[in-house]
This record gives sequence, structure tokens and C-alpha cells, in this order.
Amino acid sequence: MLKFSSYTSAQQPKYFDIRLHTSHRNVLIIDGTNNDSNSILLTGHVVFSLPENIAVKKVSLNLIGTYKLDFLETLKVEKNLVANAVKAETCILKCEWDNLFTNAEGKILIGNYGDKIGFGNDGSDLSKATSALNDLLLNNPKTTKPSISKGKPIVLEFSNSIPTGETPFPNHANVSNDQLSFHLPKGNYSLPFKIVLPGNLPDTVEGLQCGSILYRFETKMEGSKHFKVPMIRYKYIRIFRTPIPSDIIVNEDCSIENSWPNKIQYEVRIPRKAVPIGGKTKIHILIIPLCKGLKLGKMSASIQQYFQLKGPKNESFEDEKTVYKCELPQISMDDLNPDRWSLEAKISIPKKLKQCSQDVTIQNDLIKIRHKLILNVNLINDDGHISQVKSKLPIIFYISPMEPIVARDAYIDSNGKVRFKAGKVPLFENEEE
Repeated sequence: MLKFSSYTSAQQPKYFDIRLHTSHRNVLIIDGTNNDSNSILLTGHVVFSLPENIAVKKVSLNLIGTYKLDFLETLKVEKNLVANAVKAETCILKCEWDNLFTNAEGKILIGNYGDKIGFGNDGSDLSKATSALNDLLLNNPKTTKPSISKGKPIVLEFSNSIPTGETPFPNHANVSNDQLSFHLPKGNYSLPFKIVLPGNLPDTVEGLQCGSILYRFETKMEGSKHFKVPMIRYKYIRIFRTPIPSDIIVNEDCSIENSWPNKIQYEVRIPRKAVPIGGKTKIHILIIPLCKGLKLGKMSASIQQYFQLKGPKNESFEDEKTVYKCELPQISMDDLNPDRWSLEAKISIPKKLKQCSQDVTIQNDLIKIRHKLILNVNLINDDGHISQVKSKLPIIFYISPMEPIVARDAYIDSNGKVRFKAGKVPLFENEEE
């Protein structure tokens, strides 16, 4: 029998953490687009080290995804500009592991296939209905009130015969947690967990200043007399999807053709419509001059990011920003065929997620992010006047583990809120064995 002493701070775990079994540290990659992604298995362990023998009631785990809005909306009222603060938050994913000592299988409470996500769909309606039912039961004397019988307490001893990394007491998965307590000798522990997540899970969106989709794990160790307060640890996890080689968007090019009567015919083409963030893309430009004396002037390229957010009252907020701009190399007319100007340039896509987000369409249009590549070509007329040709090509940005993407430096505060601090970190780090 284990011997226990009264509570001391030394009995707090020396180490307490959540370890995810993913190819890249704390990043879950879903292969395929929203429409064709398969369900994905996520596994891991909650690990801790005890300096002394203690009694524990349970170790629980939650995976929570939130959609958050936080920005100032500028409205024009008569001749004045009025700033209106928009702040809202709702749960879009909630997974629960009630007690890892008895069951490694998690269950999805919010965000499974077929669930509607967004404001008003985070379980608040369910809680109101439950509350109304309870009031009805309490206020109706003719209603038979349900009774809950508390079973006999069960104390389970953790022994060395239990394999490390396995669920210690799976035979007690159907026993109420109120009945159970676990006597743990000092040492190291590793409790497994797993869950099958839906393939249409929304991507992490952390680059927009006004809206976000963020995910976090929370594990809690609850003791009996040995803990004054539960021990809690958090883990920030990013979830991204990446197209597979057979996806149409990966193999589809994008081009635009147009003409300027009596001046030029032109075509602008990029070989792949979908480009990874942090990658590069070529731009092919073909210009056929239709008048004499025309010369090629300066050329520039930029990328415009368009985004749309849905608010708690189903209102829509839209905005855009330039995420990239560059001047293309100047080309001498001596290097061009006078009847057919064939040009090629290469641009680098921004690698910082804070600067440029991936394209997404979140269920119920909570967030939509799109991009366009804008090319400006100056033409110098025979009289010296400058004309400009502007082309806009839709371009799709996606996350690829093969590119050196830079993420924001995230942490979770003591209240379980995801925060970002100054600095940057590589998004993909291979998980150490």
C-alpha cells in the first residue's frame, strides 16, 4: 500500500505536458481540400512526472477551436466617421476526454460532420434548453425528479505491471469519475489519447488582424486532498490543409488575354494557379505591339489579399490589403523581338503568415480569404506619353510543409487564451522521436 503525506507544493508534478504525435511539432496537416479530405486520426500522450506518491481523481483533456472577431469598424454617419468596436467569439470545435486513466478515446461535442458552426451553434442553445427543462422539473410538483445514486468509492492502485504509454484502467471506462480515485507512486507517467477528426475541419487562421480561428489543448489533473487546485496545462496546435498532387488546383494554370485596339494584344500567364506560401511563381508575359514606336517601360507586380468575415448577427465585414509589391527587372528593347515581346519574371510569395494568409473558405462563410496577382506594365508611346496595362489573375495560396513558412510566436496565458508576442518562429519543425 502506498503511503501518503499531507499536501505540500512538492507534490505538484515536476513535469506536466501534452505531446502530440504529428509529423511536425504541434502542427496537424490535413491532406486535400475541404470537399475531399478524409477524416484524420490525431494521437498523443499527456505526460507527467511525480516527485512523491499522490492520489489523483482524474486527468481530463479538451481540444477547443474558437472563431474570434476583434477590430474597429469605421462607419460614416452624415459627414463624420464613427468607430464601432466589433468583438465576438464562439466555439467551432470541442473535443473531450473525460478521464485518460480509463479511456483514451475522445468524443466530438461541437464541430463534427453535419454540425453547423458559427455564432449560436456553440452549444449555448442546448444549455438554455437544459436550463429550461430543469426549471420545469423543479417548479412542477407532479413531476418525478430523477435521482442519481452514488456508487461505492473505488480506489485503483497503479502498479509497475501496467505498460508505459497505455491506458491504465480501461475496464473502468463506464464507471463514474465520482467513484474513482487513483493511487500513483512517484515516477513518470504517459497517458495516451486519440480522436478521429472530421476532414472538413476549419484551417487555423492567425494572420488576419481582425479575425482568427485558433485551436488549443487543455489538460487538467484533479487530485483529492493532495491538490488544493487542479493542475492545468495548455498546448497551442495549428491545423492546416494542403492539396494532394492529384488536386486540380495544383495542376491548373491561369491566364488572361486581352487587347488594346490599335495598340497591343497581350497575354499574362502563371503556370500554376495554386502556389505555396513561401514559394515562388513564374509570370509569362506576351505582348504583340500593333503600332510603331511603342516601347516597353517599367513593370511591377503586387499581390492583393481580400477577406470577408461573418459577425454574430450574420453581418458581413470585408476588407483588402496589399501583401506584396515589387518592381520587375527592366528589359532593354534590344533584347526583344520587335514583333513579339516574350517576357518572363519570377516573384517570391511572402513566407510570413502574419503578412499573408492561405486561401480559405470556412463553413457558413465565417471567413473567406482570396488573393489576386496584379501586374502593371507601362508602355511608352512614340510621343513619350505613358500608357499602362493592368492585369489581375486569381491566385490560390496554400500551406506546404516543403516551404520555409514563418509563423507568429504564440503562447497561452493562465486563463487559456491564445496570445501572440513579438517575434517569429518556423512553422514546420520535424517532431523529435
